[in-house]
Amino acid sequence: MLALAFAFATALATPVVHVENEIGTRVFVDRVDSSGSHVVCTAPCNAPLEIGHSYRLRSDAFRATNKFELPTTREGEAVAIRIEPRTNKTLVSAVILMTISGVFATAAGFSIAWGILESRMTGVAVALAIPSASISVATGIPGIALLGKSLESHATPVTVPIFTKTF
Repeated sequence: MLALAFAFATALATPVVHVENEIGTRVFVDRVDSSGSHVVCTAPCNAPLEIGHSYRLRSDAFRATNKFELPTTREGEAVAIRIEPRTNKTLVSAVILMTISGVFATAAGFSIAWGILESRMTGVAVALAIPSASISVATGIPGIALLGKSLESHATPVTVPIFTKTF
């Protein structure tokens, strides 16, 4: 999990939020509504973000996050947006695993068809069908899991105390 952006909100109706960028690439804060998404600021930035509206973070370093709303804060609190980033590498890995699974599923299908056409499942057809089907399942299940996880990054706003130093 990556702590990407911190929003320091006040008790105002439209707080000015400070967004820090800790990853070294551009991070866009988008306001999302029924007409689409609109860039509010590019981190690091200070921008008025209204409570009760939906926002999304996106970057070249990770896939766009889910929509989230900023919670209200009390004095001395801030909102930390915690990001579980997903990258295109995860999506590519999922596609590769699914392709391997498909190739071995096809091989298993041909082996079974060959056995049916022969009117009996010969030792060779069984020897090809069982490992092919096993490899297909062994690569397909992780491929499906990775595919589901790679579609969007996950953002979770959490309220945290603001620590100030007194001298």
